[in-house]
This record gives sequence, structure tokens and C-alpha cells, in this order.
Amino acid sequence: KTHTFDYYINDSSTNGDVYCTQPGQDWDQYFPAGTNPAAPLKTLTNLLAHYPVGAGDRVFIDTGLYSFTNGVIGLLDDRNAGTNNAPLKIIGSTNFAAGGSLFVGNMRTNGFDIRNTRNIELHDLRITQARNGVALLNAVDILLRGLEVYDSTNGVWASSGGDIELRNSRLWRNR
Repeated sequence: KTHTFDYYINDSSTNGDVYCTQPGQDWDQYFPAGTNPAAPLKTLTNLLAHYPVGAGDRVFIDTGLYSFTNGVIGLLDDRNAGTNNAPLKIIGSTNFAAGGSLFVGNMRTNGFDIRNTRNIELHDLRITQARNGVALLNAVDILLRGLEVYDSTNGVWASSGGDIELRNSRLWRNR
């Protein structure tokens, strides 16, 4: 990989958006969206399936409601590893008055599944009704900043790995 990239995710609305100028789109091989705020993708899952997202890249997830009842929001693994100087950053909306970037699950799936990787940062994301809001397995050098995880089984679950930082976040009403 010779460059770093910015990627964009948006729901079906532009109300309260801070990054995108158009609603999110489904993946289309003839019109690949996600690399431009005027043509964002609808889901992080589609972005990770079609682009080599990794070190130094930033993924902007705009204001809106995102359902993850059919699977995790995003599975981040060794293919998405960042470096000490260039972590992968997934950044939610800072328009908290409009609800921010809210992910709603079904209590059976994890929100973010981060496994066998390193140097990943999650910023300003809200997750509710997840099995684990963020599940970390063999993950190293992970920064979770500005997260809100509530009404889930576990806010953050970690096994193995290390150097996991939780900053300026709120975890509440998790079982």
C-alpha cells in the first residue's frame, strides 16, 4: 500500500451530517462508492469487503442510525492492521445533538469485532443492544475514545492482547 485514504459511510439521510453531502449507497462494482463524501457507502461491512482498509486510513461514519442485526458492524483483523505511526482510525459523527453515529443491534451479535490485529482507533461511536459493544481478541495497541456503549451484554470485552486504552467514554446499563 503506497497511500493512505479517507473513506465515507452514511445512512440513508443527510440530516445532521458533518462529513457526507449525499446519502449512503449500496456497493456497485460499476460505480464504486465510499471514497468521496459525495458518494459514501451505506455500511462499514461493505467498505471492508471491497477496499484494502488499513494503516493510516480514516473511515468517517456520519450522523445516523445504523442497524447491525444481520452481523457485526465491522470485523477488523490482521488485514486492517495499522502501525504505531499510522493507526487505522474509524471516526463517528461529532454532531451529538443530532444523535451522532448510533449502531443498534439485536443482542446476539458483537458491534465491532477486533481480532488478531493492532493499532486500531475507534472514535465517537454509539453502540447499543450488542452482545459485546466492542469485542477484542488478541488485539494490541487499541484506542477507544468517545464511545458510548449501553444496553448491551458487555460494553467492552477483551481477551489476550494488550495496550488497550478506553478514554472519554461511557459504558452503562450493560449486563
